[in-house]
Amino acid sequence: METQTTMLPTTLIVLRHSPHDERWLAEGLDVALVGAVFGQEVKLLFMGQGVMSLIPGQHDTLGKPLSTSAILESLAMYGIKELLVPSNELAKLNIGQNDMMAGVSVIDDDQLRACFSKASHVLTF
Repeated sequence: METQTTMLPTTLIVLRHSPHDERWLAEGLDVALVGAVFGQEVKLLFMGQGVMSLIPGQHDTLGKPLSTSAILESLAMYGIKELLVPSNELAKLNIGQNDMMAGVSVIDDDQLRACFSKASHVLTF
């Protein structure tokens, strides 16, 4: 009996909006969760102001934690294990890897290109 490996379709979700624009971030995370629940491999790529979503302890103007923070912390339960940030985005925003939540991978330009080229679907929020 031969063992056959099947590759899951990969959905790359690019999150570019600030965590304080929760609507865009929440919609992107919702799509990620739905994809993961239905058996797709989901990778999240944070770019631009979206990188700010990965800084723990953020609050809204009333002092309440952002609603998307809890979702970000629970992604692994849904099988979403790849949270990616290009190193040049961190440099632009003057953010260090230690400033972000645990489990975030910093990638270089070659890895960034590979993310896009290997993805079955790319969605941007």
